[in-house]
Amino acid sequence: MDTIVMSEMGWEIPSSSTNDIYLVQKNKPSCDCRLVCDLCQSCLHSYSCTCLDNSIRWNMCKHIHLVCQFMKGHQIQDTNADEEHIINTDEVKIKQATEQAKFVEFVSKSCNINQEKTSKQLEVEKQKLIEIQTQIIQNITTFEQLEAFQSITAPLVPTLRTLAEHSGNELNITELSHGTQNIPHNKKIVAQKRLFSTKKKTTKSKKKLLSKPDAEETNLIANQLMLQVNNVLFN
Repeated sequence: MDTIVMSEMGWEIPSSSTNDIYLVQKNKPSCDCRLVCDLCQSCLHSYSCTCLDNSIRWNMCKHIHLVCQFMKGHQIQDTNADEEHIINTDEVKIKQATEQAKFVEFVSKSCNINQEKTSKQLEVEKQKLIEIQTQIIQNITTFEQLEAFQSITAPLVPTLRTLAEHSGNELNITELSHGTQNIPHNKKIVAQKRLFSTKKKTTKSKKKLLSKPDAEETNLIANQLMLQVNNVLFN
């Protein structure tokens, strides 16, 4: 079969018997002529060739037939390529949708696992904290230590309630009164009994009686209790 070389002017076809090269050109994109070749589906006026059979005798030469067959084959290949491209595009879209669905399923499962893990871990840490708090309370031996523990834990409930409000949750915890009651502002206050003498001290040295520690001593006791708490938490 002769070799067809496409050029800027048309199609170049070498002669099968000589060293000549014939040029086939397309003249009209469409023609109303009824002299159409059944095999090529083209008329004589659609193409021209530099060979003698076409240029002198005005016949539809074999070179034109060859170009028509060549063009027809390329059109079929282009159509098949377009159809294959459409099929490949659909397959890519289906594959992408499948992969996306798998990814969403994987993320959902991972979130559920992390939520379950976080809930279990929270319960474990809460149980540890309960054990530590219970151990601290059981080791309190004086009222000073108890008051220091109460002063440390008193701000916990308001702080936790504020955090719960910011996160949109509700904290159902009653604040500890530590033995106090809500007293109306207009109620008469009963004077407490004094635990020490109000008489003026004499110059004679007397044995000091036990009395309530002052602010400095209270802070010292609180710091000692905090050291005990830290030792229990981190040892």
